Amino acid sequence: MEYRKMELLDSLSAKVRNKSYVDEITKNLLSYYADVEKKERKNKHLCRYCYYIDAKIGGFAITTVICANCDKEMSFKNTCVDVLCNECAEKLGLCKRCGQKMD
Repeated sequence: MEYRKMELLDSLSAKVRNKSYVDEITKNLLSYYADVEKKERKNKHLCRYCYYIDAKIGGFAITTVICANCDKEMSFKNTCVDVLCNECAEKLGLCKRCGQKMD
């Protein structure tokens, strides 16, 4: 197997990509601590971590799971699924995605 030599452009590309990633993380952490979209976040029944930090990526497949509280069947358009249905998350005051307390 042949490998190509690293070039200056590779190093510069990595620097730009890494800086972009750090900027994104910083922006998300600042939003997390300020909870700038608290009303929207709570309407979606998500804790601060799941709303601001956790960028779940799921595979493209219709996925059906059961709510961990009421056994209601829930369908999702990908493999990134919630633990609780909206109704149980609201009633219990828990994050629908991970199940932790909202605040």
